[in-house]
Amino acid sequence: MLNVDTLLILQFLELEDPKKQAEFLRAHQEDMTDMFLKSAAASLDYVETSTELQLRCDDLIKFLNLKVKYEKKR
Repeated sequence: MLNVDTLLILQFLELEDPKKQAEFLRAHQEDMTDMFLKSAAASLDYVETSTELQLRCDDLIKFLNLKVKYEKKR
């Protein structure tokens, strides 16, 4: 049986669209753990700079929103 972290990571990794990934993070903010955020950031080649969970989640959402913004311009 898979734990909650593993299930969230698998669900997140299935989403390939940065907009949907950001929405997923917003919807699951209360469920975020250190392990999940490390895995999500690594999957996006994002280097985390914060230490607090909420700030890390917010930073990752901002990163994804920037990705959406600049991918539209291509």
